[in-house]
Amino acid sequence: MVDCDLRSPSLQERLSVNGKFPGIASVLAGTAELSDALYQMPDKNIDMKILFGNKKASQNVEILGGNEMKELLTQLESMADLVILDTAPS
Repeated sequence: MVDCDLRSPSLQERLSVNGKFPGIASVLAGTAELSDALYQMPDKNIDMKILFGNKKASQNVEILGGNEMKELLTQLESMADLVILDTAPS
């Protein structure tokens, strides 16, 4: 699951996950590795990883339409049966 809401990311808070994680904007900018940014859900019955959003990233949302995002999605598709993108409300 990927939190693609760059202006108001909420997955980490909604899932009550404590800690600081590199977010999607950091991965797309190349300042963090995907392997370091993915959070593994601790429930042994659920094999799910989450890429959280950066807290209030000032990134332009256009980065979600760039080549880096295409490459990220390709990586994620090779790692999972299903990739869920949580986007900003329209």
